[in-house]
Amino acid sequence: MRGWKLALFAVAQRARASVPPMKHYAQDELPEPMLEHRIRLRAYELYVQAGRRSGRALEDWLRAEREVLRELQRRGFTPPPTRDRE
Repeated sequence: MRGWKLALFAVAQRARASVPPMKHYAQDELPEPMLEHRIRLRAYELYVQAGRRSGRALEDWLRAEREVLRELQRRGFTPPPTRDRE
């Protein structure tokens, strides 16, 4: 190998070694960031449907959360465990 290719190869090897392995989820489990993203999108849809009125963010979020979790449970997905927030 030429010098620059060898150096690039060494950098790539170090980068690969520092990346933690991906977590594999069960087929009926949705990763939490994806779940939060779905809820966020639904809450935005509710906000737009309500005429973009401010001051309803919490209500829109909670309604979106209920709707998304209900739909996922209907499809057989298991919601991730809730985290205790201090």
